[in-house]
Amino acid sequence: MKRKGLLQSVKEVLFLKWDPIGLNSNPARSDEYDSYAIGIVRLLQAEADEYKIAEHLRSLQRVSMGMSSTNEERDRGIARRLISLVR
Repeated sequence: MKRKGLLQSVKEVLFLKWDPIGLNSNPARSDEYDSYAIGIVRLLQAEADEYKIAEHLRSLQRVSMGMSSTNEERDRGIARRLISLVR
């Protein structure tokens, strides 16, 4: 997948499937997680495994969003979905 297509696909997964703060019912907020997508694309291009990507997602939630709890199982599932975009 070309980088631009991959970037858009990652943005869609983050908003429609990951969405840790529950915004995906509001299409006007569809860009909420876009700033995180390029880092994930880089991880995918570096062939990071699901554990590394899931940890990155948890870190985004804790550090960037200030969340005190995360859902490890959900984040690993999202990581697998993201990896499927490139493999």
